[in-house]
Amino acid sequence: MHDREILDSGVGLTGSTGRFQKGESAVTTEPAKTFARMFRGYEPAAVDAYIDKLITKQQLLLDEVESLRARLKESGDEAAALRIEVAILTDEVAVLTDTSPSPHAMQHRMAKMLRRAIFEVSEMHAVGRAVDEALFASAEADAEAEAAKAQTAVGGDSRAAKSPRRRV
Repeated sequence: MHDREILDSGVGLTGSTGRFQKGESAVTTEPAKTFARMFRGYEPAAVDAYIDKLITKQQLLLDEVESLRARLKESGDEAAALRIEVAILTDEVAVLTDTSPSPHAMQHRMAKMLRRAIFEVSEMHAVGRAVDEALFASAEADAEAEAAKAQTAVGGDSRAAKSPRRRV
């Protein structure tokens, strides 16, 4: 029996296009087959013909599975190519936006420059504050050291006058 005859006889794929709708099964359920009884069993020619139909149906389904796998691989490759194309187009849009003379693009560039300037000014303020605090702390430490040195010098002379033994 030919593949077309098997498909026409109801043994084969669901739908005429070979495509499935959501929830649709890829295989039609086989109706219960009855065979004519003969003396000591069934008619071998009918059983053989039915088995041939089932083998042909199985091969058609295996071929369809292989075809669907190939289409899935092609779709995956196509999706990857489209992702690359989207990335390239996104980069091109960014370049065009950065160089466009349109008022919107100029406004966008000016806002970007302003944000950058504000960021840099705040960084400079932070660095300046840190330098000021370090200088102030250093000046305080120097002043305290000088004050301690002066106190020692003033206090050391008065102790020397009171205790002559220490002088030697």
